[in-house]
Amino acid sequence: MIGNVTARWRGAGLLLLVLLLALFVRLACWQSQAIVDEGVHVPQIESLMRGSFDTQPVLAMIPGYHVVMAGLMTLSGLASLGAMRGLSALFGVAAALIFYFIRRKLADEDALMSAALFYVFPLFYPYYFLVYTDIFSLTVVLLAVLSAMNGRHVLAACIMTLSLAVRQNNVIWAALLAAYAAWPALVEREGNAAVKLKEAITRALPYALPAIAFLAYWRWNGTIVFSAKISSAHPDLSLHAGNVWLTLFLFLMLFPHSAWKGLQDFAAAVRTRPWLIGFPVALCVWVRLHGSGDNQAFQDYFIRNAFIAFVAHGWARVGFSLVVALAACSIVFTRFRDPRGVLVYPFSVVCLASSVLIENRYSIIPFALWMAFRRDDSPRWMMAVWLVLSLLITYGVLTKTFML
Repeated sequence: MIGNVTARWRGAGLLLLVLLLALFVRLACWQSQAIVDEGVHVPQIESLMRGSFDTQPVLAMIPGYHVVMAGLMTLSGLASLGAMRGLSALFGVAAALIFYFIRRKLADEDALMSAALFYVFPLFYPYYFLVYTDIFSLTVVLLAVLSAMNGRHVLAACIMTLSLAVRQNNVIWAALLAAYAAWPALVEREGNAAVKLKEAITRALPYALPAIAFLAYWRWNGTIVFSAKISSAHPDLSLHAGNVWLTLFLFLMLFPHSAWKGLQDFAAAVRTRPWLIGFPVALCVWVRLHGSGDNQAFQDYFIRNAFIAFVAHGWARVGFSLVVALAACSIVFTRFRDPRGVLVYPFSVVCLASSVLIENRYSIIPFALWMAFRRDDSPRWMMAVWLVLSLLITYGVLTKTFML
């Protein structure tokens, strides 16, 4: 009887999500003006649909996403901005489905709820309805992760190689999957060290393919950014902490239950190892959020730019630094369903730090992978909180009231 009631509630919840998806697709179709980066992506897709292979002069990524979108739009016989946004929304559904299978693979007894939480996460949801590369890139990376979890590393490596044509920095996630593949042999306690190392290299070897493809592209293009015209705004081989700090701040704000449990674990650790208290103190002193020139513009429209300006000075900076330090102390105590989930941390830091421009969407894949591998302890009420927040943000974005 209880199982039937639970099933009905889950069915009702899924129906609600489908109806809300349809509602916001309709809103996205109604709003016919390009929103921010759509001003680059949409003309590029339209150009490909006309059979022209000219690229936009300020295109930062290889136009693989645009080729896929142009192909699907041509097959559908549609050409409007609204139709493109509707197709993008389907990529969001595909990402949630793949996430569901990942959680099933990790023996999550409530994988459906985990996938629903993933789907309504406020950092993901608004981008389902925009012609941006981020959700399609997320979908492809998650597909590669699922393939790797099933032991299909050659397939995963091929998927990651193709993903470089969507976003070049996906090569970092290819490196993560190489480490994921090598992990079992490296942590094996028994056996000859040389044999274990050889086995680890053999397992990780397929991921040399995306690495070679990335290096070949870099050599050919001369810069990681597709358009050399904007390469100065996205410098190669430079590290910047801004996106790392912002992601930690968002963790504490959006995962309060998980953050609180992590802080309790940190407090318990400090009682036995008092020297650990020096870590948040040092981090608090170090943290400062300042972005690129782009982060200083349009502070009345971009929420992140206004936030960066607000926390750059005075007591707001102190408070932000404290929140980031506490978040760092909390998130490291996350428990994972697969111990290899800890690999998400170093590779996420590299990915986030590789961009001087601070944008919340750069944390989409890091959060998605962390959510995929963690032991999900989010209370059920988070579903309602995230859904309301996601709907408010999405409405604000689609009505051009503000941008994240």
